[in-house]
Amino acid sequence: MIKIDTNLIKKLKKNPCIAEISSFPDAGTTSACIILGSELVEEDKAAAILFSEFNKPNTEYIKKLVDENKARQLLTIQYKADNTFFIPEIIEHLAPYTQYFIIDDFYSFVLYKNYTFIREFMKRLRSLKTKYNIVICLVNQVRNVIKSKNYNFNTESDIKSLYFEHLEPFVDLRIGVSKDQHNDIYVNLIGEKAEEKASSLAQLLSRIN
Repeated sequence: MIKIDTNLIKKLKKNPCIAEISSFPDAGTTSACIILGSELVEEDKAAAILFSEFNKPNTEYIKKLVDENKARQLLTIQYKADNTFFIPEIIEHLAPYTQYFIIDDFYSFVLYKNYTFIREFMKRLRSLKTKYNIVICLVNQVRNVIKSKNYNFNTESDIKSLYFEHLEPFVDLRIGVSKDQHNDIYVNLIGEKAEEKASSLAQLLSRIN
């Protein structure tokens, strides 16, 4: 069973945002994203899930998870991790008709990319979010924090999502996925960026950064 926090659904439907969905491997995150997408669709608002070429569920599996009526408004798209232009281009193409986007396996797309690439890519997603008033969810993985003399991540937690420090300036909501001993999957809101009334100078600096 997949259980999604109703408060989370309300927040995703309320405002445009970039959300990070994170979990340890094998927590059922792809299945959770399919259900989450189906919960977000409305009569006039579709949702799109972008699956990597290595992890695209077959149609029959999706049909088992999603109600037939909602499935009609749930778009499933496949992307290649080495095509750095496809994701923002497909979002731009669909944004006038699609309210919600979930990018599965996002961690594999940014893996081994440098800070400049990730920052510029996230700036593009943020621009699309603002321009089209949409929600973009990025599926990431969680890792244990290993501190050493050369690396001391600034957190009290013993876990963090991959490239946390690169994504942090752009992420508005953080969503956690976990699985219990009965294989029930839970999707919960675990963090939210405080709303700020930015000054004109702050808005200018935000656009520059």
